[in-house]
Amino acid sequence: MDGVTYYSEGARRTLRLFGHLLPVHIVFALLGAIVLWPIFAFALRLAIRISGEPALTDFDIAGFVLSPMGGLTSVLLAAAFIAILTFEFAALMIIDVGDRFGLRIGPLKALKMVARQAQRVMFFCIHLVRSSDHDPAISERHR
Repeated sequence: MDGVTYYSEGARRTLRLFGHLLPVHIVFALLGAIVLWPIFAFALRLAIRISGEPALTDFDIAGFVLSPMGGLTSVLLAAAFIAILTFEFAALMIIDVGDRFGLRIGPLKALKMVARQAQRVMFFCIHLVRSSDHDPAISERHR
């Protein structure tokens, strides 16, 4: 099977499953907003409190991001974002793989399946974050 045929089959499957994939994406986009905005608001309030000023300049924001507390907050935001994306992709893959095996898995069932496997998905997410080129043992194994 050449690349064009493989791509066109995937595009047709995506269009056919669009009604199942879109609600899953919307749920996780809303979850991301609900989880990430409070962390961002906390970081902004903390930056204002640390500066002692009623408003922050661009320089003050950059100084906060480069501070240890700003770095920790940035890592927390990135970790939450990666976790939400990992759960979303898991739900989307459940729908796609189900379709490949002739099963019609709806968005609600996919979300329930991801929720039941949350611990395994989270461990996979941690593995993804830890598996980087910064770890020589993992980098050598995958070359």
